[in-house]
Amino acid sequence: MSVGITSWRKCTILNGASLSDAIWMQGYLLLAMRQAANTAGTAFTFQASYDGGTTFEDLQTDSAELSITKSATVAQHFYLPDAKRVFGPTHIKVRTGTSGSASAQSADVVVWVCLEDVEAANGG
Repeated sequence: MSVGITSWRKCTILNGASLSDAIWMQGYLLLAMRQAANTAGTAFTFQASYDGGTTFEDLQTDSAELSITKSATVAQHFYLPDAKRVFGPTHIKVRTGTSGSASAQSADVVVWVCLEDVEAANGG
């Protein structure tokens, strides 16, 4: 795998919420994530928009919600497995927990996502 130009973008999940603000990612591939130790929940799931950020829907893979297992007590930096890398939406929102069982935060938390410029990765 060759890695092109990457950039880190931050999103915030507010106190009492489980869903972040929207991250613009058109033309990028979601490669990795970084979380603080106080990020509640044991999974990240995502909402995605394909219309410029107006309408968001749960991001699915193989008829199931795309879910990334995480620690609820340890700061982590992790790469997404190839099968779970996200490409295509114009925007995503990061959720702690799942759509059916979201994990509300007890303080504002910042989650960082690492995006790869797909055009640059392909020599463009």
